[in-house]
Amino acid sequence: MLHIAVLDDHPVARHGLKSMLAALPDCDVAVSVASLDEARAALGDDPRIGLLVADLYLDGGRPSISAISEFAERLPVLVMSASARRADVIGAIRAGAAGYLTKSSSPELFRSAVMTVAAGGFFLAAELADLLQAELAASAATIEAVPRLSDREEETLSYIARGFTHAQIATRMHVRKSTIDTYVERIRTKLQVGNKADLTRAALRRADAAEPRPDTQ
Repeated sequence: MLHIAVLDDHPVARHGLKSMLAALPDCDVAVSVASLDEARAALGDDPRIGLLVADLYLDGGRPSISAISEFAERLPVLVMSASARRADVIGAIRAGAAGYLTKSSSPELFRSAVMTVAAGGFFLAAELADLLQAELAASAATIEAVPRLSDREEETLSYIARGFTHAQIATRMHVRKSTIDTYVERIRTKLQVGNKADLTRAALRRADAAEPRPDTQ
């Protein structure tokens, strides 16, 4: 049984999320709260919780990026937000979110995201892939501080970060799935990372490191 916590300050949104989650097999909404303090208390009192589905804007003004980081250290976090802003998506993923959906996503996509993230995977809504791709565009640049990857490994990492499966990547790169499996193992060894969420954050760090530094002269 997967015990889930829902964090959203809108009662109607919480009700909708609970209804969709209740339709999933072997899932139980054990916690449904409206504030960060309530979430902290509930998660601390119930170690069974295996997934947090959280809104990003809980105070109406600023995205709760630091809270995402805090919770992601304890359990997988799936962000479900009305915002599709590039800064919010990238910020949440950098903070440790294992998935990001907009509230315009279909119930079917939401269910897929929940099961993927709960199983240790990474999920990004398709309409957000271009945002992440733009952030990763510089990651192929070679600089001394960043571990070297081959061109094909860089391409593979970019696809993984955008949520593609190994089979889908193989189709796009015109190679066998076993070849992609090999690329991924090499990437994990070189970057010292594990699951897809870790690989995605590693890709973003590489993009950051590859950005030109400002001229200080």
